[in-house]
Amino acid sequence: MNTPAPAAGSYTGYVPKPTPETAPFWQGCRDGKLVMPRCKSCGSWIWFPRPFCPACESWDIEWQGAATGGAVHSFTIVHRPAPGWEARAPYVLAVVEMDAGPRISAVLDMGVAPTPENVRVGMRVRMDFEVMTPEVTFPMFHPEAA
Repeated sequence: MNTPAPAAGSYTGYVPKPTPETAPFWQGCRDGKLVMPRCKSCGSWIWFPRPFCPACESWDIEWQGAATGGAVHSFTIVHRPAPGWEARAPYVLAVVEMDAGPRISAVLDMGVAPTPENVRVGMRVRMDFEVMTPEVTFPMFHPEAA
């Protein structure tokens, strides 16, 4: 079984540094919400954050709240953890096709030790948020209740 998350503030791994393009995303995570840029011209959700729409090349974008549900598109079970994640290994790094459209990668916390039998492409997940430090909250996927 996976080890519980360390206490907030005891995380020692990589801490992202928000840029002007990503700051609203990280603020949304701290607020417990998924926010992403969306094109006001064509309506496309934009992921990864950038100042223009890759679909129609418009620079007329705004940040909006998005649904946190999605389905696993691809995954790997990590046995050699990144620094700061040693207590969680093995863990799943998943690419999730969000209901809003874009694919986002993040850790998928299964609640049990992940195996190729209990993680599957197409499984429904939802994004939650986990406080790692006082400044940084990470998005984290969990399986939806069956």
